[in-house]
Formats: sequence, structure tokens, C-alpha cells
Amino acid sequence: MPTVNQETPTPTRKVAATGIAGAVSVVLMYVVQTLFNIVIPAEVASAVTLLLSFASGYIVKEEA
Repeated sequence: MPTVNQETPTPTRKVAATGIAGAVSVVLMYVVQTLFNIVIPAEVASAVTLLLSFASGYIVKEEA
């Protein structure tokens, strides 16, 4: 696969979406554990982060 040269060093929409989804999932796991006193294993929290990041990267389209 050829390398794509970006016009600017700014992250693409897909990259930004996956990063934001990762941060949101970490905060979500913290809120669930704190407010509802539910213990979420680290492996499950990690899997949720991975799934949300993948889903957001899949759904968000690149700019034309």
C-alpha cells in the first residue's frame, strides 16, 4: 500500500475520532465504577476502549 502524504501535520478525522473515543471510554469506565460501585476488570475496560475506538474509526469518514 503506498504512503499517503498529508497536506498538514494535523491528524485526520479518523485519527482524531479514535483518540477521542479512547479517552471517552476511559472516563466512562471511571464514572460507571464510581457512581454505580461496579467493579470492572481491567481486561473488560480495555476491550471496551478497543471496541469504541475501532467503531469510531470505522464510522467516521475521511474528508474529501
